[in-house]
Order: sequence, then C-alpha cells, then structure tokens
Amino acid sequence: MAAEPVLPHIEWNNMAAEPIISPQNVPPEPVLPQVDWNSLQITGQYEEDRMEIVSEEQMYVLLGLRDEDERAQKKEEDNEMVRAMRRLYKLMILQVLQFLLVIAFQMKL
Repeated sequence: MAAEPVLPHIEWNNMAAEPIISPQNVPPEPVLPQVDWNSLQITGQYEEDRMEIVSEEQMYVLLGLRDEDERAQKKEEDNEMVRAMRRLYKLMILQVLQFLLVIAFQMKL
C-alpha cells in the first residue's frame, strides 16, 4: 500500500482570509548536494553528438533572413522599375502632345 503524502495543517485567519500554515506539519525541503563550480571540467563528446558551429552567414540563411531581404530588395527593384516606366510614359505622352500641337499649328498656317 502506497504511503499517503503528508499535507501541511492549514488554519484560516478569519480577519485576513489568508491561510496560516502550521510549521510542525510542513515537510522538510530536500537537501541538494553542493556543487563546486570551479572544479567542473568539460569533457569531449562523441563526434556524431557534436554540433557544428554555425557561421553568421549560415545563421542568416537558416533563419530565413536572406530570403526576406531578397524579397524586399526585389520588391524595391520592381517598384523602381514601375516608377521609371511611368516617367518614360509621361515623357512619351508629352512628346506626342507636343508633336500634335506642332501639326495643328502648322495646319492653321
């Protein structure tokens, strides 16, 4: 038969509506062994367990930042191309209008 866990005895303080835990029934905290952090040594691992050190460029690619930057750059280049085409169309329209005005002026003479 499994042993029942020891629960602390709780009394209620009616004034504060907070439980008062009786210290005689509280189980003791487990004692953890002391660790001498200065004497710890890191030993080698098996070759197949080792992780390869990743360069900054590899991490940039692994996180998908390169793809994100390339998409942003492509979008900016596309936007610049659209702006250049609009400027070209405006120039062409102005030249056509100028040509039509010259023809219309010459026909009146």
